[in-house]
Amino acid sequence: MSTEIMGKINKLLENELTERHSYFQLKYFIIGKEPTLQGKMWQCIRELRSRKDSLDSIEMENYELNDKKELIDIKIEKNSLNIKNLVNPTTEEGLEKREWSIISRQLKRERQRTEDALVDLNKKQNYILEEANFFLETFKNLEEIEPLKDFDDLPSQQHYWDEKLSNELNLKILLQRTPDVELVKT
Repeated sequence: MSTEIMGKINKLLENELTERHSYFQLKYFIIGKEPTLQGKMWQCIRELRSRKDSLDSIEMENYELNDKKELIDIKIEKNSLNIKNLVNPTTEEGLEKREWSIISRQLKRERQRTEDALVDLNKKQNYILEEANFFLETFKNLEEIEPLKDFDDLPSQQHYWDEKLSNELNLKILLQRTPDVELVKT
């Protein structure tokens, strides 16, 4: 019964979904929520910095997993030598041989888990690269319209906050909600 269910699950999981934001989300909810071109470019830079940090972490984790895999291979090899060196085992040595056989199976499973983790890490890296490429392209397209200005550029900041606060005020009016005092003061 459980193998039947596992078969159905495996069949359904052949329809793999990407484990990243959709391009729709990136365009309309991450970049599109910014009210000005400069705000959109600044958000692209923030997102790219975040993706770069993630890629750096993945690179380090990749090194660690490859080292772990190599250490497991060494343990497997040592364990195999122990088993082979027992020609005519006594009762106690026979128990050691059984123990080493169990350890060998455990090490092989651990190696498989490490391999699987490396595959998952590669997928994650590719998803992050796809998102990073989206932000790079978006930034490039925005910069063709208007060059990037310094984050502390006074006219850019004024325009950004005027738009952001106007949008918030308009939304409250549209929803027939009283604007809070801080928004009105600002």
